[in-house]
Amino acid sequence: MEKKQAAPAANWSIARLLKDVPVPAKYRASLRGKQLDTVGNMVFVMMLANLVNVAVVLLSFQDSFASQMLAIWGVCLVFLIGLSFLRHLRARQARASGRMTERHLDAVVRGSMVNGLFWAAAPLLVMNSADPQGQMVIGIVLAGMIFAGAFLLSRLPEAAFSFIIPIAAG
Repeated sequence: MEKKQAAPAANWSIARLLKDVPVPAKYRASLRGKQLDTVGNMVFVMMLANLVNVAVVLLSFQDSFASQMLAIWGVCLVFLIGLSFLRHLRARQARASGRMTERHLDAVVRGSMVNGLFWAAAPLLVMNSADPQGQMVIGIVLAGMIFAGAFLLSRLPEAAFSFIIPIAAG
């Protein structure tokens, strides 16, 4: 008799989807280096997009009750982006000399999470005092940040999730 195999849909589960793919130890360091290189090449674009989106939010709500709080939020986020820029320059020097470590990956994940937390604070500052048009603006900007962050950070899933989850929760 012939054995019947279960349909592929019957074997599907969320746990199986999120399970790590086993990578042999001898390739793990090289793979992490390539992942960091890929994300590192897009950092300047991500920082510029953050600055543009900060400007959009600040200009959209300049006449609202939350404008002063958003100004403080914007200054803090620009400062954070500046610190991230300096850290990225140091990481590029380390990458050029071949000294990339797991600490660099952890730093990218932490930076993504802090950036995501700052963006999650924006709707908390705005939603109570914004009119429906302003709520739509902040919703569109945050949706764009979520999707762009997911796309650009997809090479480092830990960083992508640590950026997306705070914004989605905010």
